[in-house]
Amino acid sequence: MAKTDQGDEIVQGALGRLKNFRNLYDPIADTFFEEFAKRLHDAPEISQASSDVLRTFFARGGKRARGCLAYVSYKMFGGQDESLALTLSHVIELIHAAILIDDDVADRSGTRRGGPTVHKIFEDIHRERSLAGDVGHFGEAMAIHAAVLLKSVAFLELERLQVSQLPALQHELHQTIVRTMHGQLADIYFDSKRDVSENDIEYVLRSKTGYYTFLSPLRLGGILAGASEEAMASLEYYALPAGMAFQLQDDIIGLFGEAQKSGKSNKDDLREGKMTLLMHAALRMATQEEQTFLRGLLGADTITDDELESVQCIVRESGALNHVLNRAQGFVDGAVQAVEALKIERTDQDFLRGIAQYAISRET
Repeated sequence: MAKTDQGDEIVQGALGRLKNFRNLYDPIADTFFEEFAKRLHDAPEISQASSDVLRTFFARGGKRARGCLAYVSYKMFGGQDESLALTLSHVIELIHAAILIDDDVADRSGTRRGGPTVHKIFEDIHRERSLAGDVGHFGEAMAIHAAVLLKSVAFLELERLQVSQLPALQHELHQTIVRTMHGQLADIYFDSKRDVSENDIEYVLRSKTGYYTFLSPLRLGGILAGASEEAMASLEYYALPAGMAFQLQDDIIGLFGEAQKSGKSNKDDLREGKMTLLMHAALRMATQEEQTFLRGLLGADTITDDELESVQCIVRESGALNHVLNRAQGFVDGAVQAVEALKIERTDQDFLRGIAQYAISRET
């Protein structure tokens, strides 16, 4: 079998396991939100409405990659209790949803997963009920506090794991959120600072995606299974480059992807003024005139379709796109190579390889 065919087969196998996980997990999430709504019967009506907003947002799905990585990690380190693994995955997915809500406020994004972001849904509630005050502030304030609520509920769900590893799991999750928030603070700051280096941007990639999306779920699954730090030590050499490749592909999709598939507008990163590695490379590799054009659009409130096409053309023809594609491929190659050092079953190695390769071949 040709190498590319083998690679495609490994990716499809990994996506199959991801789909199987979603089939196991999604009914658990549905039941959780049903029970959560029942517990609000004597709460203020806006709490009930907020619960509906969160459930609507969560039900749009997503890849569930973080929950799946924790689930697979628990099994590959010898865990046997399906219920424990799925509860941990549920906690991770709830926290992820909360972080996405905050991220969308920070990014001023209007869409997520093919629908309006949570702060935009709350803006609609403000309009429908003819509430007083600024609609934008209301939407953002409600979304931020709904996210805090969701994170707190997630930690209460974690306490359902009556296992000796509970303190270690709590510590790991708090450490993950702290690291992710440092990455988020740097990300917001660098968008305004402009004169940032590739090292600055890669710090954000490691903190927000390398640790948060890949390493933390894998470590959490291992901790729940009772794996030693020594057994989990090699995970970092796989997870960090895989996560960085994942984020670089996210940035490419953000500018070049089809909005119907990605669920987000191609203009969001430009409107936000996001200094991605893709934009950083374009500002370094484009002509002086093109650089001036790009800087004029970063952070602009309004971007026309023609201006978007011009940005895409500059990024492509300057060589910036190929530069980032090559960097992403290099990260994937490093992640795939690191899998060999993990003392796990071949099927689990193939899953990790497949997820790493999928990171740069996906369209959503």
